[in-house]
Amino acid sequence: MSNDRSPDDTAQEASTQKLVEHTLRDERLLLASVLQNLPLGVGIYDSDGSLIHSNQSLRDYARLDRLPSRQPTETRRWRGYDKDGRLIGPSDYPGARALRGERVMPGIDFLYEGSDEQERWMRVSAVPFRREGPKVYEAIVVVQDINDLKRAREQIEAAAASYASESRFLEATLSSNPGLCVRV
Repeated sequence: MSNDRSPDDTAQEASTQKLVEHTLRDERLLLASVLQNLPLGVGIYDSDGSLIHSNQSLRDYARLDRLPSRQPTETRRWRGYDKDGRLIGPSDYPGARALRGERVMPGIDFLYEGSDEQERWMRVSAVPFRREGPKVYEAIVVVQDINDLKRAREQIEAAAASYASESRFLEATLSSNPGLCVRV
């Protein structure tokens, strides 16, 4: 019994392999283009918390070669808050949790102090990722600049509190003057 293939079979296999390689190249280019053009920072960190890949937005936002939870000098620049507004520790940062196998979605809001010493609100999400073979997690981290949304919300809440206070004052003033009659 011979394993010889006909020239037509060999040519067909070579053509199929070229098509598969071309398709994979196109898919990689598409994925790279999507990641580069997202209005989000996206980074992949290895099990030690070192950056493996990132898009330009992540580099623009934070310039993090390592997860802040793995760099004590960086943790002071990232102040994260839980859903009740309490400060969280570095071991509870999304990247650190993803490296332990946890999903942190929709994310945690951080007040980040940039190199210009200006503070900006960032929402950080992370999910674990495990490649074939190794039994260790890597982390896919997504950073979204939510500063404008957060500041607008703070202004709306402050205006609502002021309005409520003025409304209570007006009601108290009117109710303390029973003879005051307003005609419409």
